[in-house]
Amino acid sequence: MVLERLEDWSHAEQVEIRRAARLLSLKFDCPPAEFMRWYNETRATNGVSDFALAKGFEETLEQHGRFAGNRATPSVTSAEIVSAFRVKSDRAANKNWWGQRLRNPQRYGLTHARAATGGARLQSRWFPVQVAAWLIDRNHLRREAVDRAMRDAFPAFDADILG
Repeated sequence: MVLERLEDWSHAEQVEIRRAARLLSLKFDCPPAEFMRWYNETRATNGVSDFALAKGFEETLEQHGRFAGNRATPSVTSAEIVSAFRVKSDRAANKNWWGQRLRNPQRYGLTHARAATGGARLQSRWFPVQVAAWLIDRNHLRREAVDRAMRDAFPAFDADILG
């Protein structure tokens, strides 16, 4: 028999369950997305980290960070970034160019723009304004092209901070 409700336990057991829950809860001084950004930056080049996370922990943090990011600082999927910012005129070449950079943001200086890393069935998420600024700073696209892409693909975003 599986007891699923707290009321199914005795009072003493309920007290122990509540106490254990308080002791086991984690409090971070940073948002989950920031923790995951740090965690991913500490990985070796083969993607393995010295800091093993419990199964499901990483996915849960990334999912929480993605939802939190959508409320405070909106983020978009990798596919939306690739579609919005055409660095290469050929669609396949553009997808390949972005694929290299989005899969290895540390190498290309894009870690600050990543809202959440992807998972088995989840695309990574990106802050489009930071990606836009990166494109301009690295001279991959002219400011006018970036402004137009932001207006067309992400009209709800405040791209005026680009200058």
